[in-house]
Amino acid sequence: MGHDKETLSSVAADPERKTVQQSSGNSLDTVSLAALKRNLALNPSDHAAHHHYAAALAEAGRQNDGANHYAHASDTRQDDPWLAKMAGVWLNNLGRHQEAIHYLTRATALNPNDGENYHQLAYAAERSGQVDKAVVMAVRSFRLDPQNSARALYAVHILLILGRRKDAIQVLRSAINTIMDPGPTLHRTLSGLIAQEGEFSLALDEINRALALDANNNEYHVHRSSLLFELGRYDEAVEALDKAIDSDPNNAALVRHKVSILLEAGNISQAMAATAHLLQSSPDNKDYADCMRHILTLGEDGAELYTDVAERKRNAHPRERQPYVTTLSDAAMLQIRVIWALLLREVRTRFGESRFGYLWVLMELIIHIGFLAVVFQFTMHGKPPIGDSFFFFYFTGLIPYLLFTHTVSHVSYAILQNQPLLQLPMVTNIDAILARGILELITEVLVMLLFIGGFIFFDVEAIPHNLGAAAGSIFAAWLCGLGIGVINAVINVYSHAYHHVFSAVTRLLYFCSGIFYVPALMPEGVRDLFTWNPLFHCVDWFRTSFFYTYEPRWLDPSYPIIFGFVTLALGLSLEAALRKSLRQLQ
Repeated sequence: MGHDKETLSSVAADPERKTVQQSSGNSLDTVSLAALKRNLALNPSDHAAHHHYAAALAEAGRQNDGANHYAHASDTRQDDPWLAKMAGVWLNNLGRHQEAIHYLTRATALNPNDGENYHQLAYAAERSGQVDKAVVMAVRSFRLDPQNSARALYAVHILLILGRRKDAIQVLRSAINTIMDPGPTLHRTLSGLIAQEGEFSLALDEINRALALDANNNEYHVHRSSLLFELGRYDEAVEALDKAIDSDPNNAALVRHKVSILLEAGNISQAMAATAHLLQSSPDNKDYADCMRHILTLGEDGAELYTDVAERKRNAHPRERQPYVTTLSDAAMLQIRVIWALLLREVRTRFGESRFGYLWVLMELIIHIGFLAVVFQFTMHGKPPIGDSFFFFYFTGLIPYLLFTHTVSHVSYAILQNQPLLQLPMVTNIDAILARGILELITEVLVMLLFIGGFIFFDVEAIPHNLGAAAGSIFAAWLCGLGIGVINAVINVYSHAYHHVFSAVTRLLYFCSGIFYVPALMPEGVRDLFTWNPLFHCVDWFRTSFFYTYEPRWLDPSYPIIFGFVTLALGLSLEAALRKSLRQLQ
């Protein structure tokens, strides 16, 4: 979109400087300033006399005197709109915009049908910081001269300063429909603004019209490539970019842009070939070397992720000239697909290499329960604190704890361990975090259901009488783990020693969360201190869903949920604030 700003700025800068330059060319070198001044005194109403005198002053390097002459002449003849306009034009060209506003306001009052007066007044007002006034004058100038494309572009320039993009689009469409030969610049500018509104198909129509008028403009081909990319038409995007590259084969920036499109399209091999070409031309370029290193580190999983998401984008709107992300729901569906692809990758990475990966998920809980059952079987004289089974009692304490700790552990390294994939344009830190968090929730719930089935098989009453409490406590434990995990994920990028400190805290939670005891047997002061631990509430809340008689008065189900949402909000805010820094460190 940089071309749009350049075009509009060029229209805005010194719109009538040519007046002074042309005037100076008309000055009579053989006639002295004194003679011109005497002639002006004899003909004070002769515009040509004023013109020649001011031009001679400019020729002599006295532009300020020329502007002052017009200002004095306008003050003397306040009913002359031409003198007022010339005073404003000269003052504008010299940067004396506040003074120019005074005389141009007079000119518009005397001749309200002269669009040039409003154009000059808009320019002076903009340069003086009076943008609201400038936009009114600029639009009025265009309305009075609807065949003038420069006036339209300047009105668009001022409207964009005020953030009124829709009004700017309306002005451009009006200009294109009115001007006999609007030229490619209007179409190109309109295409850029429509694209910012997310209407990529309409923007593509406009850039096609611009190219029909100026087929050799490389920047137009690049812009068209970007629009085709947004529409998910990757092959056409590469083809459009190739046309620009053919016209400017030494432009490495275009080739680098092509690499990004090829990667997004999932075409890893061509992206690698294009990057190799860049490295051949500039072997010491760090960016090209990093790009090649990134492609090489993607490996099979990264290539599959690229290809999978790219294919989904292509298939979302086959052969339609509609953007694949035009609404919030479209954007949400795209991110869901990315997260799903990452989740499948996590499953393959963690569990797919060996059967032991699946087995350990079950064995960890069995070992925990078995160890606790053996240790406390004798200390509690063969009877658990609640219920009839030591194994089931410890199961109800371990499930929320393991869900919390596993979620924290895996989410905490989501950014560090997915650095190559996080270089992909469509993958964000949050995607990687959510993929790991969701996988932990699914895994722990499946393990819980398997164990409940096993307990029922051995005639243990393991069906929860309060499904809401069971689901709520599981969600609360997971939410707390996700929130703290997001915070840890950001901190771990900056500090490699932090995880040692947090591991000690996690081990402490094992003894402070009521896993292998009932808080009712604790001293009240210690229990009140433990209630600040959200996992303490999650464990007791989970147990209330299985044991009818267990109703702890200290339980506050809302506390871990609030804690989870607060930590999650803090983590997401921290990630958003440091996102640029995180990308650079990766």
